[in-house]
This record gives sequence, C-alpha cells and structure tokens, in this order.
Amino acid sequence: MENIKVKLDLPFIFDEITINVLGTDYKIKEENLSNNDGQCDESIKTITLNSGLNREPSEFDKKNLKSYKRKVLRHEIIHAIMEECGMSAHDDLANERFVDWVAIMYPKIKAIFEKLNIES
Repeated sequence: MENIKVKLDLPFIFDEITINVLGTDYKIKEENLSNNDGQCDESIKTITLNSGLNREPSEFDKKNLKSYKRKVLRHEIIHAIMEECGMSAHDDLANERFVDWVAIMYPKIKAIFEKLNIES
C-alpha cells in the first residue's frame, strides 16, 4: 500500500485512495450516492463518499460542507474500524463497553485521521 498524505479541502475530489484499517486495506472513493452522504461496505472493504458534497453550499445545505464532508469520512472510517476489530456497527454497544473500545482504539483512529488530515 502506498503511503499517501492528502489534505482534504473542499472541494476535494480523488479517484481512489487506500488506507490501512487495523491491518486491512480499505479503498476510499467518491461516487454519486442517492440515499446518503457516505457508506462503508465491509464486504468489499470500501468507503464511499457522496460526490454530491463537492459543491458550494446552497441555501438549504449545511453552511460548511468542507467540515461536514470530513465528519462523514471520519464516521465511515469508524464503521470500518468497528468492523475490523469485531464490533459490528449493528451490535448494541453498552456505554461502558463502547468507552473502553474508544480508549483502546483512539491511537489507531488518530493515526488514520492524521494521515488524511481530518482531525477536526
């Protein structure tokens, strides 16, 4: 896997990049999604962001799409991390169990977010 450091500024558009999620490569790509702003498909190890977020916000949009798109990407990466560590997003996680998981996994999450420059 190629080490890629990208700065994700709006509009950020990329053909495809690959990140390592707990030992498993996930592709991140953009395409037109009709029903959501992002999705993580663990069956094919792919995170997809809605390419419709690469626009200037209209009066009906969130006013900071750049920040929102980073949030969507972080959200989908968390889905991938949960899947790869055996805690499917479909589990009903008890609060203490989830807090323990975050405490243990935080350094790995931080490393991924820093690589993509989406820490905040």
